[in-house]
Amino acid sequence: AGGIVMCSLGKSTTNAADIERGVKKLKKKAGQDIAIVVVGNKKDLKVSSTAFLKKLDYDFVATSVTKNQCLDEPFEILARSLVNMSQCGWCEQSTEVYHLRALLKIREDEN
Repeated sequence: AGGIVMCSLGKSTTNAADIERGVKKLKKKAGQDIAIVVVGNKKDLKVSSTAFLKKLDYDFVATSVTKNQCLDEPFEILARSLVNMSQCGWCEQSTEVYHLRALLKIREDEN
């Protein structure tokens, strides 16, 4: 399992506690051993500092919906994490993992 925790980089009040609350809620629903990507939206505004986000033990991507920046990246990171977890035996091989591998291969071939 995996998930994305969103935060706004446009708010000066966004902090590590907000992210940890989101992660805790996600883990409560999906389980403890999950892949997590933290996404900071409003990269174009960048009111708040992202330094604390980079110190957290999660993959982090800054995005901008209005400027169409880095919108695919969080999903690619999450997909790669799920595939890696399946190869390490953290989760069962499944049809979904097979499809993720195929999609990642197509994406690599496009680049």
